[in-house]
Amino acid sequence: MPDRDTSTAALVHILRSNLILLAVLASCAGLQHFARQEALDGKPPWIRRITDLVVGTFLVLNIFVAGFAVGQLGDAALVRILPHAWLEVPAFAIGVWAYLAARVGDLERGQALRLYLLATVLILAAAPIETYVSGSIK
Repeated sequence: MPDRDTSTAALVHILRSNLILLAVLASCAGLQHFARQEALDGKPPWIRRITDLVVGTFLVLNIFVAGFAVGQLGDAALVRILPHAWLEVPAFAIGVWAYLAARVGDLERGQALRLYLLATVLILAAAPIETYVSGSIK
């Protein structure tokens, strides 16, 4: 198994990557207002289709990568994933849940801000664990 990078640059890279993913989920949730308006106007639901595709791709790729790592590396992958996963998985689950709530119109702006702020805090807490704890496991 290759060594992990436990540098500050690695922390910034992990943090930036995860925050970008969360921002994409939040953006898709924010676009749901326009998707509902599109439906009310009788237009084809392109915004809904595109955001569903983006969120679905996000889920499939993350599940595939984690499953592939565990399948290839077994317990060694779990040992590296579990220290930070208990924060990172709920953060992304909150992001997807907020998207789904926005999709059906059950998410107000203030509620969305609070949910994505909570998810951001979880990501901020998970990144150092992923870098310095998970990254130092051999």
